[in-house]
Amino acid sequence: MPYPEGLSLYTIWDEIAFLLDSTKDLLSLSLTCHVFKELIIPDHLEYRIISCDIRNKTVWQFLGSHPRLARGIRFIELIQEPCENGLLPRTLRNMYFSPHSNVPVTDENIALFRDALSHMTSLEEFTWRQHVSPIQGFIDISDTLTRSIPCLEGLSFKFSRSLSSADQLSLEKLSIWKLTSLKRVIVYNPSQAAVQMTLSCPNIEDLCLQPLSVAFISHLMRHGNWKHLRRLSISTRGMSGLPDLEDAEEENPWISDIVAAFLARHHNLEYLSLYLSQVPLSKLTLPCLPKLRSLEWHTQYTPLGSFLSADNISRLEYLHSDGHLDINSLPQMDVLESFCLSIYGNYLPKYLSLFSVKAPNLKKMYLEMTDGTLSARESVQEALIETLLPFSNLSHVFCDLSIEGVHLHDRLKYLCQRLSPLRDLQYMGVIADNYRRVLVKLERDEDGVYSGHQFVSWKEFKRNHYYQWGDFFDRLSP
Repeated sequence: MPYPEGLSLYTIWDEIAFLLDSTKDLLSLSLTCHVFKELIIPDHLEYRIISCDIRNKTVWQFLGSHPRLARGIRFIELIQEPCENGLLPRTLRNMYFSPHSNVPVTDENIALFRDALSHMTSLEEFTWRQHVSPIQGFIDISDTLTRSIPCLEGLSFKFSRSLSSADQLSLEKLSIWKLTSLKRVIVYNPSQAAVQMTLSCPNIEDLCLQPLSVAFISHLMRHGNWKHLRRLSISTRGMSGLPDLEDAEEENPWISDIVAAFLARHHNLEYLSLYLSQVPLSKLTLPCLPKLRSLEWHTQYTPLGSFLSADNISRLEYLHSDGHLDINSLPQMDVLESFCLSIYGNYLPKYLSLFSVKAPNLKKMYLEMTDGTLSARESVQEALIETLLPFSNLSHVFCDLSIEGVHLHDRLKYLCQRLSPLRDLQYMGVIADNYRRVLVKLERDEDGVYSGHQFVSWKEFKRNHYYQWGDFFDRLSP
């Protein structure tokens, strides 16, 4: 059967590959025949992700003149980092250079990038990391995003400083467009315009804003209503000039009411992370969150446990607290698998001994001591080992224990031997000298008896286990 005029078999195969969003599906297709392999590997898999400096004119000019390749790009990250941190297809790597940080972004840079961006009709994620030089062309790029990209799902602005008035205008322009396709929003150093832009997007599923002032938090939670919201991360960490609000709740009792009302509207939340160290929530009544799987709670005046109930955490798998934890008032958490705790070392054994009753089925544990002296950590090691033994299902333990490098091997061997009764224990991590993280994998003989250990790379471990253990390992980057 002849093909339509001007349409080759190569073009048909090419269009089939463009329809596949999943990288796994692309790999499977490439294995079906030699032709698909030759087509898919260089032109589709490698052009899925581009991480590059906006001032690299050669790369953007190439993509602008090759719209077929640009159409397959799903993820763009604008960075201002050395060449080795960039991510480009092999055909573009010799075009990469690292502009000096003092070299400004020119109108030509913006024009070339906008031209390339206009062809990226399959773009799903857009991330802009900016560190030193002023943000230029933000309004023009935002306009191209809203007009040319119908399926944009993720938007991330990671700026090291607050936005200028011109930049805020561009975010206000984004809010006018009401990006209905947008599902993921991450903004560091958000302004009022960023909050308004977020409120204008009705279908957000993942939202991360930090740091936020108390005023921005209250505004966001008063007016936010996203029926599909699954992940929420809001933090006051890094906000300068915030007053100590220990007694502020007496003056502003609405703070607890606003948070409670917001959570009640978003009862489908699965991942909740609140770092509100200076926001008192002692009067908070947490509504029922039946789908909640991950909870990170960091508040200075509201201990976790004072408002939780069995209905709130019936499916909770991951819990992270900064030590403001009322364990006695916690409900039973039989399904909890992962636990992170940041606390003074002297309190750690006591907390864990109580927690072993509340969460007997823990599999993964990360323990961080906030008092950083070596002597303070060494003094609790023996007590800590004893309190870990009742957790019979542990498979991964990461203890913030400082061990001098000269004694590292012997000390690790001793710790592994002491914890060997935990038959399911596979990995153990500690802190060595110079705060270097060390990870070992326990080896056992046929009878399950500890026979030795081998060192494991942190990066390799995360790469091999991330999809199995999920958010737990986001905290464990080297």
